Amino acid sequence: ALVLAAAMVAAMGWNHWSQRQHLCSGAPEATRSVWNGERRTEMITALESAGALTGPAVADIVDAHLTSWQEVFTEACTASRVRGERSPALLDLQMACLNRRLAETDQFLNLLASPTPELAGAALEAVQQLSGPEQCADVNWMVSQQPLPEDRDVRASVEAIAETMARAEAYRVAGDYDRALDGFATAAESAADAGYPPLRAEALVALAFQQIESGIQAPAEDALLGALVAAEQGRHHLAAANAAANLIWLDGFLRQDLNRARHWKNLSAAKLE
Repeated sequence: ALVLAAAMVAAMGWNHWSQRQHLCSGAPEATRSVWNGERRTEMITALESAGALTGPAVADIVDAHLTSWQEVFTEACTASRVRGERSPALLDLQMACLNRRLAETDQFLNLLASPTPELAGAALEAVQQLSGPEQCADVNWMVSQQPLPEDRDVRASVEAIAETMARAEAYRVAGDYDRALDGFATAAESAADAGYPPLRAEALVALAFQQIESGIQAPAEDALLGALVAAEQGRHHLAAANAAANLIWLDGFLRQDLNRARHWKNLSAAKLE
């Protein structure tokens, strides 16, 4: 009887664990909505029609990229919902990070479905520039960050802004810098209106980076200083470090102002500690 009771307890425990594991089984379905056999074939055909024979190699990189995405998704969910090691608020931040990267991949694949000759020729290099999911796995910089808004309307606004950011990132990867600039500028303005500083900080850093790449230095400096303020407000230490790193590039390399560059270097190092 004791053996039977122990077996029943073990079975109940297994069923409970199995049910909790099932909560984190959605990664393959999420990526299938973006990447599947049909879309793979269409992408390879589109690149071939544009004169590029790199389609299979591009597809292999997308496969690896989304396999990594699935692994990070499953581990983040398991750590929170199964092992109980992380808070729901931290899981929300990780999932928002992952959703943005999946949306970026989706938009990039949309561009590859009807590529310009320039994009077709650069597709193999461009696909390797997609934002990886690894940053979403590093929770050290998220722990102190301002949580996502609880208000549904504000949360919906933040999600819409994140979609705008993802599209802009895809344009950047594809080499369409004008549309990338417009997208990042729109996201930064909308994030200010939404009142969620962490996303505004990220948008301003991305905007400034693209402005510097395009030779627009003065607005880039304003954007980076604004990003530092928003990052402090939202306790987004990684965004602050990235803003300081871009200021090092701007002041130290482009303007040859080594004193200011050293100041930003110290700030960046402090934020990454």
